Amino acid sequence: VLIIDPQGEYKGICQHYNVEVVTISKNSSTIINPLDLMGHDYLEKRLSLMDIFQLMFGELTEVQKAILDKAVDMTYQKKGITKDEGKDHKPPIIEDIYNELLLAQSDCAQLEEITYRALLNRMHMYTKAGVFGFLNKQTDIDFTNKFVCFNIGNMPKQVKPLVMYLLLDYIYMRMKKSLNKKILVID
Repeated sequence: VLIIDPQGEYKGICQHYNVEVVTISKNSSTIINPLDLMGHDYLEKRLSLMDIFQLMFGELTEVQKAILDKAVDMTYQKKGITKDEGKDHKPPIIEDIYNELLLAQSDCAQLEEITYRALLNRMHMYTKAGVFGFLNKQTDIDFTNKFVCFNIGNMPKQVKPLVMYLLLDYIYMRMKKSLNKKILVID
């Protein structure tokens, strides 16, 4: 049984049934790296990242999507992850893509400069120097209980949709590994 608790309202029931509570917040060590493959193949993750980027940055133009896709591909390649290999390699973090965009910006045409600057400004919030820098880490999530509550009640509202998306993706990929019956409760 898995519970996603966005408001922190399940504390009483969790204590009563001895539920393992996994807190995901800006101050917890538990986090999901938005760039973690989490069992996806590489091309599937690249597609998923377009949705993740829209949650992070809002609407993106087709040109911005193309630039981000190229930066993602280059960043994963530098980590040894491609469509054919590297599933077990350590994935990049957001700052790695930010640095790839900086590198690409230095070689871009003058007309592209504004587009790169817009992407870099938005992405900066998710680097270690930015307000959402707590997401700029490797995935660190571990639980052993068969009854788990993911508490995201203390997550800033600006990134709650992103964290919910990442958590649902994490749970989905974990659930696919086994055919055992499961219950997922999303409040």
